[in-house]
Amino acid sequence: SLLVLPLVYETPPSPVALIARSRDCAGRLDDQPAMFYPGSNLFEKQRLALDKGLIEIQFADGAVAVLEGPATFEILGGNAGSLTRGRLAAVVPTKARGFAVETPSARVVDLGTEFGVSVDDDGRVEAHVFGGQVEVVMPPKSADASGVATL
Repeated sequence: SLLVLPLVYETPPSPVALIARSRDCAGRLDDQPAMFYPGSNLFEKQRLALDKGLIEIQFADGAVAVLEGPATFEILGGNAGSLTRGRLAAVVPTKARGFAVETPSARVVDLGTEFGVSVDDDGRVEAHVFGGQVEVVMPPKSADASGVATL
């Protein structure tokens, strides 16, 4: 008798960003010691903990972010990331409009610009616009309230 088992193939995840450049880096990728080499693919939900140095990340949508250590950053997709500590500067072309950086106390959404975000060790957030405009969305203070958005 012949037993036929269906074969299940999982499609491997596609990278949503890559390391374009790095300089004097030391840190971890998903809690494992890592060397941050240019050309290395980054995938959704990967977490970079940069102890020192600079990393330039090229997102799939065309946005470019430079992360300065010490910093902790998670890739949320081809158009977003989460900065819980450190400093990040982003250049976002028109085709990547909507690129977002989540922080512990606000969400910074690009509206076609160059901007920076910093999060200190106490979770305080600063957003700086170098050209153009961003929207900063503060979460609601209660479940029945809405968040506050500021341009």
